[in-house]
Amino acid sequence: MAKEKEVKKESPKKDKEVGKKDDPKKTVKKASAPSTPTKDDKKDNKDTAKVKEPVNAPSTPDDKSSPSKKSSTSSEPSKDVKDPKEEKDSAKDLTTPKVDDSSSAKPTSGEDANGNAKAPEEPSDPAEASEPVTENGNGTAAQEDPVVESRFSVADLLKQSANDGMVRLFYFDGSGRAELSRLIMAQAGIQFEDIRLSAQEWRELKPETPFGQVPILTFEGQMFCQSITIARFLAKRAGLYGDTELEQTYADMIVDCATDFNNKWVAVFRAQSWDEQVSLVRLNIEAFLPKFFRSTEDMLRARGGKYFAGEKLTYGDIYMFHILYSFSDPEDPFYKTLPHADERLYMLEDYPLLVDLVNRVLAEPGIKEWIKTRPEGLF
Repeated sequence: MAKEKEVKKESPKKDKEVGKKDDPKKTVKKASAPSTPTKDDKKDNKDTAKVKEPVNAPSTPDDKSSPSKKSSTSSEPSKDVKDPKEEKDSAKDLTTPKVDDSSSAKPTSGEDANGNAKAPEEPSDPAEASEPVTENGNGTAAQEDPVVESRFSVADLLKQSANDGMVRLFYFDGSGRAELSRLIMAQAGIQFEDIRLSAQEWRELKPETPFGQVPILTFEGQMFCQSITIARFLAKRAGLYGDTELEQTYADMIVDCATDFNNKWVAVFRAQSWDEQVSLVRLNIEAFLPKFFRSTEDMLRARGGKYFAGEKLTYGDIYMFHILYSFSDPEDPFYKTLPHADERLYMLEDYPLLVDLVNRVLAEPGIKEWIKTRPEGLF
């Protein structure tokens, strides 16, 4: 059984466990978990840090009718899943640093630190995502990538959802604006198909979508768009929206605060040059983040110190968990490629209530299982 993370000054060892395999027609990738170091380790970690390989952008498949990669919360063994390269016994403890020094490489627009094409970009609008990048940094077509074969194209699958009533979430191969909804469904035990789109699949699907955007949720024959609308609907169905009007308002407020946090990093992700990216990261670290962490810590204390809406877990707590967990994860596929990436690993040390919240939400059975078994993703 995986050990839960506890925030301590000393750094516990990081165990490993084989990720679970899912439904036979779904592909599951291993997930990484975060770790927050102590100040005493900061100097040594910087000296010994190694540059991690960034994640390549999604590529275009040969067969236009081929569907997306899919994963599910089902526990049946998968025929398409390859053996993972390493095992993971437990989610990483926030106090164990694994520092990444990516600041030495200078990418051009559309490239990461090693010159590889970036993952699909997210738009500046906080509630939607648009078409992913299909070219590399030199303006040439991205290399094609095979997908799992199926009798349905993604457009057919979307239309079929109106008749079969299946719960399906359509988004790119990354966390982005869909991860909150995935976490809510995982916590609530809602079985769903996690449809992860390639670039060509998105071009095929886009004309069939109501607003030309993802994520899209199909639920009992209905189709919903806009990421926060989807998450709020699922939270209500899952009993994670709060019991009173006051609790629901606090939950919505924290979700909006977490969205502001995400938008600051979307701007960094979309930077057109290395210098612009460095400038935005420095601005976030020196100005935005200290104020954000202090304000949210104070609000959590005022609400009793356990959950933001009161005495029960809501989707606001889950969203705050998600952004802090990703931010403090040394292996997060987005944050680890940024300049000064190691500095973020120490920022939560001064906010013990936020750290406790992360550990508390991570201990929830559905959340813990999803973190251990979710696909790795490109961002």
